[in-house]
Amino acid sequence: MPPSASILETREDYHLSRYDQAVASNAAASNNSTVWIVSSIIGGVIVLVAIVTTLVLCYNKRSQYQQAKQLNPYLNRHEYVRKRKMSAEDAFWEEEQQRQVMIRKSLVARSLCSLEHASPALPPNPPPAIPAPVDQLEREAAEIERQESLRIKDDWKRWEASVRYERCASGEKHPAESGVPILAIPCPSKHRSQSRVSFADYSSGVPTPPPRHPGRPSAI
Repeated sequence: MPPSASILETREDYHLSRYDQAVASNAAASNNSTVWIVSSIIGGVIVLVAIVTTLVLCYNKRSQYQQAKQLNPYLNRHEYVRKRKMSAEDAFWEEEQQRQVMIRKSLVARSLCSLEHASPALPPNPPPAIPAPVDQLEREAAEIERQESLRIKDDWKRWEASVRYERCASGEKHPAESGVPILAIPCPSKHRSQSRVSFADYSSGVPTPPPRHPGRPSAI
């Protein structure tokens, strides 16, 4: 075999081996890319399913809580969560206790209503008598004293008028000009009273002024 033919064969073998290596590396790279793509797709699907599942569970829990809230407006979230964690037996006994409490309250209310209807004729206790305040008593006493002083002044004026009439009728001088001594007319002492005094009772205790001329009958 000539040398040129062997050289050509060697070159062809080299090119073939390089081509095979390139094809093998390309195949490996494509396989790796396919694996990564498939893995990414699977991971994305798993994450998406988890998110959707979480949202659905939250929505269901919220809707259940809203339904329980409609049945019991006083139910809070803490109590709702506690009841959800309870077993069926514990929930039964708790409902039984609540039912017993409601029955006792109903019996107490009925007994109170029966007692109220059984004794409707009993009159209510009258309010205690409130004593009159000190200021009111003092005002009443001052009013009584004022009325008494006005009455005394009226009596005095009538007595003076009678004296003037008697003097004019007799033609005598005023007692101050004559030598007859003037007798003082006693006045009743003022006193404070807590009760009202009638005019007749008080006038009975007032002394009558003495006559100026004992030897002569009065004109009145």
